[in-house]
Amino acid sequence: MAHGHVHQGPRERTGAGLLAVDFANSVACPSCRVADALSSIEEFNRWIQARPNLSISKAGRKDIGSLRQFRADIRVLLGACVGRTSPPASSLARVNSTRQRATGRNDLMWHRGRWMVMERSTRRSAADGIAGAVAQSVTDLLTSPGRATLRACRGPGCNHFILARTRQQIWCSPTGCGNRVRAARHYRRVMGRRSTPRRKTRHSRP
Repeated sequence: MAHGHVHQGPRERTGAGLLAVDFANSVACPSCRVADALSSIEEFNRWIQARPNLSISKAGRKDIGSLRQFRADIRVLLGACVGRTSPPASSLARVNSTRQRATGRNDLMWHRGRWMVMERSTRRSAADGIAGAVAQSVTDLLTSPGRATLRACRGPGCNHFILARTRQQIWCSPTGCGNRVRAARHYRRVMGRRSTPRRKTRHSRP
């Protein structure tokens, strides 16, 4: 498969929801000329390497399938937030289950005369690592006032989400979807003028 441009996501990677939106936008998007970051293990590891703040090890081929389902559920939850509708119980349950599995449970224990913390989940895959970070980001976003800034890009054919910085922001990229929308409007105006028949000028008889 030919490698396309892999979406780099927002430059800032701190704050509620940025990682969640970044991960949700890793799907292929014909409008933005973006390749699917989960189309292959090679593409996904490139995606991870472009995000050093994640501190996630490289994923294996067995991780891709579970991450695709997880991403689909994340997109369903974000879409429900944008549309102000109730999320499907199945997607919500899977995200919660993934989050619990990925983050593990720490038990406070008294062992040999001292207090210590025993971590129940000691073996985690790369998929669990990224899923846990994304699930926490989704939780932070959907339970914070920042969810009011979550929108779907209005670019034709675009399937990306955005965390709008201003009320006027409606495109995921002003140089991508924004330019294409403006170019399409200009084209329609030009073609509209060309298709409008000119009025014939009447000449007066001598």
